[in-house]
Amino acid sequence: MGLTKKQTIAVLLVVVLALASIIGSGFAKKTDVIVYEYTVAEDGTSVNLVAAPTSAFGRARGFQEEVTDGNHYLTFYRTFGFFGFHASEINHVVEVAEEDSGIYFNRPDGEFELVLEKDPATGEWVQP
Repeated sequence: MGLTKKQTIAVLLVVVLALASIIGSGFAKKTDVIVYEYTVAEDGTSVNLVAAPTSAFGRARGFQEEVTDGNHYLTFYRTFGFFGFHASEINHVVEVAEEDSGIYFNRPDGEFELVLEKDPATGEWVQP
């Protein structure tokens, strides 16, 4: 006994909605990522960040970096679907120039938060 036309439409609708949810979630921004640790290269040309989400649910699958006026803005994105039940670390090397002054992470309000800054007096990278 086969499915009726209404049942077939209902099943297809559920499948389409489930796929849209899985695919669409991967384009959502992950806004709870923080710096757990960082190291600066001896020559000062890069900062190695170890970052991870604070929530136990939802991994950050990747990020986009934009550099503007000596500041690095990192926007993180969630994993697709329900593949990220545990927080994950992201290791990223930020190439910095002598004149660079800050590294920022995206936040829920659409703004960016300063997570590392270069101390103008010492030239060292520090957490604010």
